[in-house]
Amino acid sequence: MKNMFNLKSILSFVLIISIMSCQNEPIQSADTAPSNALETDAPLVGMIRSAAANDVSYDNSLDDSDCFSIALPVTILIADVPMVIEDLASLEALSDLLDALADDDVEFVFPITLIFSDYSEVVVQTQEVLEEYINSCVDSTDGSDDSESYSCVDFVYPISISTYDENGEFVNASQVLSETDLYELFDDYYLSNDNFYYFALDYPVTLVFQDGSEVAVYSDAELEAAFMDSQCYDDSMDDTGDNDLGMGYCSVAELTSALTDDCLYFIADSASGSGMFLDFDNNGAVSILADDADNTVLTTTTFTVTDDASVMVLLTINDLPADFDFLSGEWLVTYCDDDILALIDSSSGYALLLVDNCQ
Repeated sequence: MKNMFNLKSILSFVLIISIMSCQNEPIQSADTAPSNALETDAPLVGMIRSAAANDVSYDNSLDDSDCFSIALPVTILIADVPMVIEDLASLEALSDLLDALADDDVEFVFPITLIFSDYSEVVVQTQEVLEEYINSCVDSTDGSDDSESYSCVDFVYPISISTYDENGEFVNASQVLSETDLYELFDDYYLSNDNFYYFALDYPVTLVFQDGSEVAVYSDAELEAAFMDSQCYDDSMDDTGDNDLGMGYCSVAELTSALTDDCLYFIADSASGSGMFLDFDNNGAVSILADDADNTVLTTTTFTVTDDASVMVLLTINDLPADFDFLSGEWLVTYCDDDILALIDSSSGYALLLVDNCQ
């Protein structure tokens, strides 16, 4: 019996020693950081945070600021004509036109909400306050050289990330469902705590680039290489197919179809024709209306749509009485979409906006 007791004591002692020694060894288990875990200040962590930050540059044509974006939908006034920008597609369709207009030609209908790179928000009530934010804009980044360099790269969600403390002990496992969630996850440990943390992504993850292409990566090294190859700021690309003015282009058929649909075109020109409407019909006639009621015709003439030698489309409005002569002549169509036509008089350079009243 004594030998049996001694044997049990020895086995118990060995087991205790083994458990204690395991606490001090960096063994790989579900509760300890893997060997490829990323440190808080690792360059790849900065790249991921950059990709997850709010892209404050996508709406520069609207706010002319790299410090914040403007929450959509938002209502703007172009030559006193209200337009609602509902979503990113609407903004992209108008971006060339907004770039071409002077700042004074575009006004916001307040209040508007500014969203910064860290997703914090502020409501702005006046143009004066908005200009203060624009003028005080120095750097919307968090001090990292990599910030915003990878705004053209998106993850395909969900992705899984595990967090470990400075001792390699498991803290949390998160399934991330969006850019905002990913940025806030890093903020919880990267900025809000003084302690050091490690992060481990669950591979594979899929990235989407600005051109719509996707790539699956299977390691930290592959992910970092994908970020480095992303070319978010490659200005050499010119695949728009637009004319030399950089404006939206439409064909003769597209413009003719747009003009002769069931909608009138509001003349957005405070200098001469503001408040009047144009009604183009399929027979080549165009009527000027005092308002958007079809029974208030002021005068009528004819129009044609042809190709211009510079690749743009030419809208010709034939002779009109003196009170409406500002509309007569050849107009280069420098911007064309479902809502707006931007015209430039081919001889005088006078600019005119026509806004579809069916928007």
